[in-house]
Amino acid sequence: MSPGSGRARYRVDGLALPDFQNFPNAISPGAASVPSHASFEVVWGGGNDHQKIRDADFGFAGDFVAGDASISFTAWNDGSGVTYTSDAGAQTSVSAGVGHERNGAFFS
Repeated sequence: MSPGSGRARYRVDGLALPDFQNFPNAISPGAASVPSHASFEVVWGGGNDHQKIRDADFGFAGDFVAGDASISFTAWNDGSGVTYTSDAGAQTSVSAGVGHERNGAFFS
């Protein structure tokens, strides 16, 4: 992470997670899940204007660099052989930023 430039990268490989197959199963108590995994990488490009924010009502302040962000991911169900991947060409960055923030007891 480089807050001053607005660039950052966050990567996770092989994150274990449950796959409930559909929404009704996911909210049903005691529903069985299938072991699955996901890998992803989020990249913030930075390069735009610095934005200082201060909101005394909510006790929040920060200094951010705006820019674009993108995510690539692969998710798979361990038992089926089915893999889902992201489509980088279909992504649009609406709002993204990297920086420092202060809130709660650290707000001053």
